[in-house]
Amino acid sequence: MRLDDTGFFLHTTGANSPLESISAGRAREKCGFAARATLIGQNTSGVPDTAENGDRFGSRAAFVGGHVAVSAPEENSGTGAVWVCPGTVSGVTATRSVSSGPRTLATPVSDAHFGAAFHR
Repeated sequence: MRLDDTGFFLHTTGANSPLESISAGRAREKCGFAARATLIGQNTSGVPDTAENGDRFGSRAAFVGGHVAVSAPEENSGTGAVWVCPGTVSGVTATRSVSSGPRTLATPVSDAHFGAAFHR
């Protein structure tokens, strides 16, 4: 679990199971538990694409400029992809999420494992 500088947390779950997802929310000051968390997966309304077993969605996740970037390095048989879920004043949302992969960047596609590593 990671906290950003505004007190939002990010936790990835099940990066090797059909229940691949991330949860994000604001941490409570005193007890450290989430006051409200948003669970986001590839089948969440607003997230482009659909989940396939073994994508490893949530394998890497990071706060980027108030938004959350999430990877699935095994998406499309190892091509990989990254999604950006917008941050709002109340937390992270799947609404207006975008995705990109090697084709988006005009880079080699086969076994690219795009999103396998994030620089922090």
